[in-house]
Amino acid sequence: MKKKANPHDRKNSVLFFWLAGLVSLIWFLVRVIPKPSRAAYPCQRAAFPVASGFVIYLTGLVSSSILLKIGIRNWRLGRLAGILFIFPVLIIALISSLRMDSNALRADSNITQYIELANQPVGIARGVVPGRVVWVWNPEAVNENCPNTWLENDNWWMEHNTDRLKVQDMLASSICLVTGKDSAVDAWNEIFRYYNKGHGKEDVPYQEGEKVCIKANLVSCNATNMDGHNKKENLNMIDVSPQLMWAILNQLSNVYGIPQSNICIGDPSAYFPDQYWDLLNSDFPEIIYLSEADGADGRTKIISSAEEVLKFSDGSGGDYLPVQFTEADYMINISVTKHHGSSGFTQIAKNHYGTNMRNSAEHMHSTLVNIKQGYGKYRHFVDLLGHRDLGGKTILNIGDFLWSGHDAWTTPVKFTAEPFSNDYPSSLLVSIDPIAVESVGLDLIQTQAWDDQYATTAGVDDYLYQGADSSYWPGRVRYDPENDGTIIESLGVFEHWNNDIDRQYSGNLGISGGIELVMSIRHKKIVSPTEFTANYVQDPSSICLSWKDLSEKEDTYILERSESEGNNFIVLAELNPDEISYEDKTVEPGNLYYYRIRTVAGDVTTIAETIAIMASSATGNSVSVQSEVPFRVFPNPASDNIYIYCTGEIVVTGIKIFDMNGNLLKQFTTENPGSSNLFTYDCREIPNGSYIIQLKTKDGSWGVPLLVVK
Repeated sequence: MKKKANPHDRKNSVLFFWLAGLVSLIWFLVRVIPKPSRAAYPCQRAAFPVASGFVIYLTGLVSSSILLKIGIRNWRLGRLAGILFIFPVLIIALISSLRMDSNALRADSNITQYIELANQPVGIARGVVPGRVVWVWNPEAVNENCPNTWLENDNWWMEHNTDRLKVQDMLASSICLVTGKDSAVDAWNEIFRYYNKGHGKEDVPYQEGEKVCIKANLVSCNATNMDGHNKKENLNMIDVSPQLMWAILNQLSNVYGIPQSNICIGDPSAYFPDQYWDLLNSDFPEIIYLSEADGADGRTKIISSAEEVLKFSDGSGGDYLPVQFTEADYMINISVTKHHGSSGFTQIAKNHYGTNMRNSAEHMHSTLVNIKQGYGKYRHFVDLLGHRDLGGKTILNIGDFLWSGHDAWTTPVKFTAEPFSNDYPSSLLVSIDPIAVESVGLDLIQTQAWDDQYATTAGVDDYLYQGADSSYWPGRVRYDPENDGTIIESLGVFEHWNNDIDRQYSGNLGISGGIELVMSIRHKKIVSPTEFTANYVQDPSSICLSWKDLSEKEDTYILERSESEGNNFIVLAELNPDEISYEDKTVEPGNLYYYRIRTVAGDVTTIAETIAIMASSATGNSVSVQSEVPFRVFPNPASDNIYIYCTGEIVVTGIKIFDMNGNLLKQFTTENPGSSNLFTYDCREIPNGSYIIQLKTKDGSWGVPLLVVK
């Protein structure tokens, strides 16, 4: 039975039409006249039919009034022909204007393509350096001759095919570059501080007891490929590289000092296979390794939230999330950057399709671009990137572009596009801004000539427009993934680069507010010098620096000096290519100096390698303090116990602790060299100040500074 019409409803709808029409007209004129390209924005596409309908409505009323007056005048003058012409036109005008108030509010959502030029950023740039994306490339990090055939037991994830040390260097470099800091510890401090300031916390770095979860894409490790936790099928299908997982765990626990028990890593929709776990667990036995399977074999079973904590903003339902993720304080998203047959492209956002606690993510496939092409459509990706426990909790986004492929389940594919030249991409993409790193990843994937060009499907970047700016949201969708009445803000900045050759974004062209792409090339053509050492000469007082030149095409070396760690570096010298030594004759005896050297080739500059040395002969001419060493000291600064952890398979023969006058304070010796890789020292027995920790092995000696503050 239909409800009887209420005359007040009709009156209210007419008033609403007048108000909506007037506001839409003003909004359209104010926004579009200064910048005509805004007419392509979804909000303007929605406002235009309302505004134009309102104008037509007013035109109809005015013209009807004029025609009515003319008709009455003809009636009075007895002009029958004029009356017969005027009144049909008047009736048509009245009908059109009266119907307009009910039809004009229907906004067009069938947008096939936005007319947006390159280098026109949309949204608000995020990050310590807003909008910065770091692309680190080292073709030597992966084996270009890897056969990747699981029957021959020679696959991409094995140590001889993915170089763990080079991946470690790539990640360390990217973390420093994305924050603009020279040391990884300073970089992590800035990452945590940036997040905490933006989420209602104090301006503080990581605090004791806080938990970090790492969402890694292990898409090929589902139950059908597993025998227990042993992966038995599809061993050549790519996931996040275990070497990259090792590198991030090393950064968080050994370099930055977060207890392993406060870190979890895994994929809620997958098992954590032995092939990856064996490589990680030997060095990180207290890390919580998450698995879809029962908690066995050193893994921890994923636990589902008690209720749907993720709500889809189109009203279609929601999802349960892992308790290990909802209870964590921070998240790091490590995805695989690759082509995809359903979404066109997969990286950070698509990685969260594996975060739900259902048996699959099929319920979210209806909004992928292979099914829902075009723009102005509801996209699950935006809800995932905006949810407080997923994208809203993420402090760092890492695209694993070491190995890439053509689809969801894929073996590694070589890239013909430059600069890869028929080699594996062997790269990492890193950013705090999720929209920016997605933008760069998409541009890179689109350069490859795929058999099926899913990555260029109309609407493949629709979620990036929407994640960056609410002006692009579908007319009736308001993204509120917690369903608590709080609409998400801009998640980051989106734009396309200028072209596939120059790869310039706004930030690279001096235009503020957009993406800045920083590329670091970490291979033999241009790399930082190695074996960077310093020796003190007592009379006359000077410090002799030397290094090993591994670059092939450098333009110059830049040598810098500071008297405080990580700060106030000044250029000491710009040296000619292939020089391997320098003598600093401007030092004062007893002072501690920090030196760093960079390799420069064109617009590319390698990350600096830093060493420190005291201008004193008390510790011997060869005592230097280096940043790239095979051991870690944490916490540093310290107030009580410090832990000296030796990484890798080095054989330790002795450890010494000196004060800044060269006096020996403590010496560790072992009757069985190499039998231990962890040493403890109580700093409470020495006063506040700076010290040097020197480690000796059968291959040489290294040192790092220690600051004691009690």
